[in-house]
Amino acid sequence: MSRNGRRRSLVWPLILISIGVLFLLSNLGVVDWNVWSILWRMWPVLIVAIGLDLMFGRRSGVWQAITVAVLIGLFAGAYWLFDVTEKAWSGEKVVQTINHELDGAEEADVTIKMNIGSLILGGLPTSSDTFVTGKVEISEFEVLTDDFQIRGDKLTYILSSEGRQYQPGWIFNRDIDNDKQWDLMLTPEVLINLNIDTGVGRTEIDLSNLQLADVDLNSGVGEVIVYLPGDGNFQASIRAGVGKMEIYIPEDLAVGIFIDSGLGNVAVIGDFSQRGENYFSQDYSSSPDKVELYIDGGVGNIRIVQN
Repeated sequence: MSRNGRRRSLVWPLILISIGVLFLLSNLGVVDWNVWSILWRMWPVLIVAIGLDLMFGRRSGVWQAITVAVLIGLFAGAYWLFDVTEKAWSGEKVVQTINHELDGAEEADVTIKMNIGSLILGGLPTSSDTFVTGKVEISEFEVLTDDFQIRGDKLTYILSSEGRQYQPGWIFNRDIDNDKQWDLMLTPEVLINLNIDTGVGRTEIDLSNLQLADVDLNSGVGEVIVYLPGDGNFQASIRAGVGKMEIYIPEDLAVGIFIDSGLGNVAVIGDFSQRGENYFSQDYSSSPDKVELYIDGGVGNIRIVQN
């Protein structure tokens, strides 16, 4: 009991413990990271929980027990409702083909934005005249932006989706399926400024045969896997909010790794010299071509492997 005679609330400690348990189970692989795609949309339930706590949660022990039981049932019911109504609100998936020719361009600005789902990005064979090709899945309630423009020797490409909601979006906001997949390949023939923004889901980016000027990858919740090229002179920023991140670095790549691990764990495997939280390949100082890799891990595990 607090000094002013009121009982301490049990609700907030239970919420924090539950979140911690979910993080632990996600790190151990027992619970999929996509569970957070539902939980982060349950903020209206949190408001109800605050109200119930203020009304009943700080009274006698019986009222506290009743309040906790009601809140557990409320969160469980809301989770079930969001999960079973996902398909109804999202609609059927539609597959669209992406294909654009290079048309003599020598440099490209590429922006890819995907809200929820799996993104797989790789490189085309060097003999191809195609700039980008692949297939994307969207829901029938989404609008896909596939904007391709060439001015002189530079092209700009934007691929993104936006949901049109026929449900109360402020409550459900379930306009996209978790199991959607975008599978894309880019040409290695031009220098690319690559900007990728994903929300919830798995992201696998294979940059091993691409020419890169700059890379900016921002992933919200889920697993992120990145394969860097064997050479190049560029800067890469990789941010993951909640989830597991794996980055594979070729042995011949001169790289400096600058890490902000956040609340996660970091494992760096390879022939690197360490200075604080930063790591450098042995030829980093002497190499004229080098990569600066900035990593913001947020909450989760980061594994960097030299192979």
